[in-house]
Amino acid sequence: MASDARVTQDSRWSNRSVAPALNRVQRLNDDGCDIVRRHWVQQSVAQSLGADRLAEVAAQRIAAVRGLAPPVIAVDLQAGWMSMPFVAGARLEPQWWQHESQVAAVLELLTVLRELPAAPLPVVHLADRAGRLHRELETIAPGLARRWDASLHGCFGEWQREPALALEALECFVHGDLSTDNLLGTPEGGLVLLDFEYAHRGHRLEELAGLVVSGAVPTDQWRGWLSAQDRPLFETLLRTRALRDGLWTDLAMTLTGNAAAARAH
Repeated sequence: MASDARVTQDSRWSNRSVAPALNRVQRLNDDGCDIVRRHWVQQSVAQSLGADRLAEVAAQRIAAVRGLAPPVIAVDLQAGWMSMPFVAGARLEPQWWQHESQVAAVLELLTVLRELPAAPLPVVHLADRAGRLHRELETIAPGLARRWDASLHGCFGEWQREPALALEALECFVHGDLSTDNLLGTPEGGLVLLDFEYAHRGHRLEELAGLVVSGAVPTDQWRGWLSAQDRPLFETLLRTRALRDGLWTDLAMTLTGNAAAARAH
């Protein structure tokens, strides 16, 4: 975790003029303990973007039991923060998928995540998530929203043609924003997850799709991680996740007042 304030989802701001102000983290010393306090963005912005404070706290506590996240020390929902121990570590290399040891560690992490209890988390359908973001964007920036109309229509059509996506039980623990920005490699060789504000119950392959999209993992690489039966379904998940990320970015830019950067996107 960084010792100064930073914006979450920072990989999404590449080639942007200014990053919007969202959550920030603050490193503190509390009675000799090195801790991090995570200050949430205002609730109205969080709700528009689909972030859920209660789900975040619940998900981080679940993951912490398995050593996959820092334990939650304290939460103040009214003041808008949670605190946790500082974790020393380094983010994965952007092209982590080129290194066999890192690929093995990430795939093992995904296996463990799928086994975590997900009952306390809300169910979120990825295509519905994209649709909600689009509706939010329509209310405040209709011109930006129209740019996504065709992609969203195509996305919904794909989901209708893939009954396994719509009918398969959404019962897996999903971090919801998994990327190299939210994955730390510890000095002990483990992986630690950060920033669970989009955690939910979702599709078993959704988490892998998020990593592939955020890391621009080439097709010839990720195909080897999936069965032949899952590959067509996974391609639909990839396109939906890329759509969701694009909508999220435009909405976040607009909500935080950075309309010029949003228009330039």
